[in-house]
Amino acid sequence: MHYPAALREQPPRVWWDNARLTFDYARVNHARHGRLAQCAGLVAQATSQAAHAVLVARGEWVTNDRTLLTRADLRQVDHLIAETHADPAAARRLVDDSEKLCAAAVPAVFHPLP
Repeated sequence: MHYPAALREQPPRVWWDNARLTFDYARVNHARHGRLAQCAGLVAQATSQAAHAVLVARGEWVTNDRTLLTRADLRQVDHLIAETHADPAAARRLVDDSEKLCAAAVPAVFHPLP
């Protein structure tokens, strides 16, 4: 199915901006307090937003979120979440490492990033 060029222009930036804001919210409001459940939930949300940025920039339709992270090559976030403990330093690392993972995937298909 054809993917309209207009949909590949602005939406990737919108998805990536939302992901960065969500990572920032997780870092400031939950990671620093060691609230792992809230932090991990926001990391999962932000990673999904980044995955949408990757796939829309590639011009790939998303019809099922079950394969979203795999298709965007962001499945590694599962391991980052699983290895995290409920303390502030570990939660901050989770957010930072997850954001770095996503930031590396986004520029691979979407240039330039701010």
